[in-house]
Formats: sequence, C-alpha cells, structure tokens
Amino acid sequence: MANQDPSNEKTVRIPAERIGDASAATMKIYFCDLCNESVPLTDLEQGKAQVLQGKIFCQKCNPALLARSTAAAGGQWIAWLALLAVVATAVFTFVETRSLDDRLGQTPRYDPQIADLNRSTEKLDQTLQMMQSSEGSLQQVVQKLTEDSTATRTTLQERSARLEQLEREVQNLQTLLEALRSDRELLQKLELRQTEISRSLSSMRETVASLEGRISGLTASVSSSPPVPDSAPSKSADFSERVQRLLTDLESRNASVRWSAVDSLHQERDRRLIPHLIPLLDDSDAFVQFRVISTLRDLNARSAVSKLIALLRDSDAIVREESLETLVVLTGNNQRFDVASGSSSDREKGIRAWEEWLQKNRDRYEGEAADS
Repeated sequence: MANQDPSNEKTVRIPAERIGDASAATMKIYFCDLCNESVPLTDLEQGKAQVLQGKIFCQKCNPALLARSTAAAGGQWIAWLALLAVVATAVFTFVETRSLDDRLGQTPRYDPQIADLNRSTEKLDQTLQMMQSSEGSLQQVVQKLTEDSTATRTTLQERSARLEQLEREVQNLQTLLEALRSDRELLQKLELRQTEISRSLSSMRETVASLEGRISGLTASVSSSPPVPDSAPSKSADFSERVQRLLTDLESRNASVRWSAVDSLHQERDRRLIPHLIPLLDDSDAFVQFRVISTLRDLNARSAVSKLIALLRDSDAIVREESLETLVVLTGNNQRFDVASGSSSDREKGIRAWEEWLQKNRDRYEGEAADS
C-alpha cells in the first residue's frame, strides 16, 4: 500500500502520553469514499480495504471482495463491478456536489446588492431617457429664446425710436403750452383793459346823459313844458327800425328767435337796451339766459347785479357759472367758488357771501340811473 496515494485521509496528531513516548506521534486516518466510515490502516495493509483510482473503499464497500463474492455466485462479478462503479460514481458525484454546495453556501451572497444595482441601473436608464427627451425640449427652448431675443431687440429698437419721438412731441407740446399760457395772460390783460375801457366809456356816457338831462331841463324850463322821464323802458322812436323789430322778437314764444334777437342786440353795444334785456334773465331757456348775461356784462349793466346773484341758485350749471363770472367783472369783487359742480352746501355758502356783500353795496348798483 506504499505506492497508493489516497486523497481521503486525515492526519491526526496523537498526544505523547497516549502512546507512552515523550514526543508526540502522528498517524493517518482514512475514510471510505462510499460510506464515509473510517478505514483502519490494518485493513489497508491486509487488503480488506482497497484503494482504486485514488478512492478508498472499506471492507464493506471493497469492490475486490464484492467481485470475489459475486464470482462465487455464478460469474456475475462483472455486472456487480459495473454496478458498483456506477454507484461509486454516483456517490462520488454526490460527495463532490455536496462539497461544492458547502463551498457555495460559504460564498457571500450578493443578490440584494445585485438587485439594488439593477434597480439603480433601471433608474439611470430612465433618467437618461428623460434627459434625452429633455435635451430636445431644451434645444427647442434655446431656439425659441434665440428667436425671442432677436424679436425683443427689434421691438426695443422700435420702442426706443417711438419713445424719442414721443419725447420730441412732449417738448413741442410744452413749448405750445407755454405759448398758450403767454397768450392767455395777454388775453386776460386785454379783457381787463377792455373792462376798464368799458367802465370809462360807461362813465362818459353817464356824463353825457347827465349833460343831456340838464340841457333837456333847461330847454323844458324855457318852453314851460313838463319834463319827459327817461327811465321807463319803452320802444322809443330813437331806436332804428331794426332794433325795434329785435325788441319785438324778445317777446317771441320761440326760444331760438329770442336768442337770435339777444345776439343781434349785443352787437349794437347800446346801454339803452339794458332795461329791455334784464327781464330775460328769467327766461325759461338756459341758452337765452346765458347770452343775455354775457351781453349785460359787455354793456357793464351793474344794475343787474341783484338779479345775477339770484341766478347763482339757477338749476343750470352754465347759467350759474356765467352769472358768477359776470358778477366778478361788474363789481370787481373776486368772491369765486365752485358754483358749477360744488356741493349744494358749499354753493349756498358762496351765494350767502355774495348776498351779504350786496347788502353793504346795494345803493352803488341798484340806485344807478345810468342803467335805467
């Protein structure tokens, strides 16, 4: 058995006290490759156990013994040997498989990590697909932004040009506004000058009228005839036929006819028409009232002040506004207030202020004979 090299052996170190020697002894123990039982070394030496093709077979599993027993049974040892070889091969395969399974069982399991890695790979694939789809969208967005940028630059240039044009127009408007303000101031000065001239003219007419009255008085005293009063408003023969016809139109039922008559009489610039125009301050038509008020203002009819203050309560805003402007021009009293659109309480406060002013100055206006 010295030339055999069985692989199924184990080396066991036996303590010295068990073998009666001071040094330790070493012995080999063999195991059957079929039944995995220990095989004594004496069985191997005596031939009871056998080594075939590097495999150890115990006395029970010894193929030689089985072959001799089968040969005695009638020449079937070859079949038994074949069967035994098959069994041995199966056992060997089983042992190797078992050994391989044990080694595989000792191998670390990476299934969870592999599963996680697979999931991460799938997520990365999905992310990559999303990024690829997003790349197309980003390219479209970039292209759109590029186009929008070009359009925006064009729009900004157009707006800049439009803004410069508007700035030039604003400057032109400011220049025009300054010119208008200057013209307005000049117009106001002219209106004030015209008012002063009208007052001077009225004063001169009053003087002339006074002189005419004195002359008439002297003439009457000489002729011993009674004096003729000059204060009664009448369609005097001193008026032209045209003026007499216009005075008749003042009594027309047609508001348009009355307005046209007042407008035509305004062109006469005759203060003797004042007594004929004052009654029309109570006209039912607001446009007729408006034209009468402006005519009386131009005629410096200060005897109409009381009626004009009453018109500050008129229902029509244009009549109230024109009355207030005429009162300021005729009296020089600059008591202005929002007579057109102010609240009723504010308007009433302003009207009372004018009424109080009239109480203090009534004799200066209602007693003037020049307007009668």
